[in-house]
Amino acid sequence: RQMCIRDRLKACKGCNLKNAKLDNADLKGADLRKADLSGASLIGVDLSNADLSGADLSNSFVSAATLHKTNLSGANLTNIDLSFSKLSYANLENANLTNSNLIMTNFFLASLYKSNLSKAFMGLTNFTGSDLRKANFSGAEFDDSVNFESAQTKGLVFCKTKTPWGEDN
Repeated sequence: RQMCIRDRLKACKGCNLKNAKLDNADLKGADLRKADLSGASLIGVDLSNADLSGADLSNSFVSAATLHKTNLSGANLTNIDLSFSKLSYANLENANLTNSNLIMTNFFLASLYKSNLSKAFMGLTNFTGSDLRKANFSGAEFDDSVNFESAQTKGLVFCKTKTPWGEDN
């Protein structure tokens, strides 16, 4: 059954998977460009090396997932739960992560260039070595457990962001 799902989704560009339940699926290398995965449950899924560029994952649950080297450029990730997920080396350029749950999410060496993280909630989130240039953190909330070590932050926007050192305006 697992192989059947993966084979069907290997080339699923533009598919309608709205509200699909794909928990713990092995979707490594899947082509889900511009797919509608809004409201989907992808808990524990492996999307390593998958292409989800331009996909709609709004209001979806993608916690404890592996998205190593996944392409999420231009994806709609509003209201997504990415808690406990691994997005090392992922491409999230121009992705919209507004109002997302990023608790214990690992963005090690990921590209979030011009991404929108406004109103996102972060704690123990790892941005080590990530490209956060021109990313928007307006209205986001995080504590001192968030790791920005060696991250590129030129042009990073903090407006009404709740940080350990107060609110930035």
